[in-house]
Amino acid sequence: MNKEEIGKLCASLSLIDREEPVHKLQDELKAAGAQKLALCLAGKILSPDLINRDAFRTLISKIWKVRGEVEIEEPAGKWAIKSLSVNQAEFWVQISNLPMLCMTKDIGRFLGSIIGDVHEVDLGPTSDCLGKFLRVRVAIRIDEPLRRFLRVDVLGDREETVMPIQYERLPDFCFHCGLLGHTIRGCPEDENEALPEGQVPSYGACLRATS
Repeated sequence: MNKEEIGKLCASLSLIDREEPVHKLQDELKAAGAQKLALCLAGKILSPDLINRDAFRTLISKIWKVRGEVEIEEPAGKWAIKSLSVNQAEFWVQISNLPMLCMTKDIGRFLGSIIGDVHEVDLGPTSDCLGKFLRVRVAIRIDEPLRRFLRVDVLGDREETVMPIQYERLPDFCFHCGLLGHTIRGCPEDENEALPEGQVPSYGACLRATS
């Protein structure tokens, strides 16, 4: 029985059906399931393509490695897979076109916080953040469009500085809506409509960092 069929069944329950007593599971019956869940990790594959489960299981066991720290969050409630909200992904972002006075850890954290949740600011080999760009590790929402740039009034003089953003190791994303997980061909907003002559997509490959 699939989710749609279960939903129809629940909706069709009469008042008499709902008077059926609710049975409580004893703790000892749940012990094995709790032990199994304690050893599980859940994630989300950002791809519109169907995934071969067996092939994925074989591949991920060979290539999945941890670089740095891992944060493991204990789920609350009934822990149903379908109710999990996997809506964030971490990236190193490069913020360019910054004045020299902005090349600091604190400003890196401030600018990164506009993009997402800041996890780290790369201080560079000399620990002074100096370079072509500021590099910040952020967790961004994958159900919102990618940010392309920041607009900042650096000196408080109403002069706007545009700071382009590039993402390292960025997977497929849509050049039309800016969301991760599908390309422009599969965009539900675009519906494969051709852009007017002379108009370019709102997003592009320039969001991918090359170094």
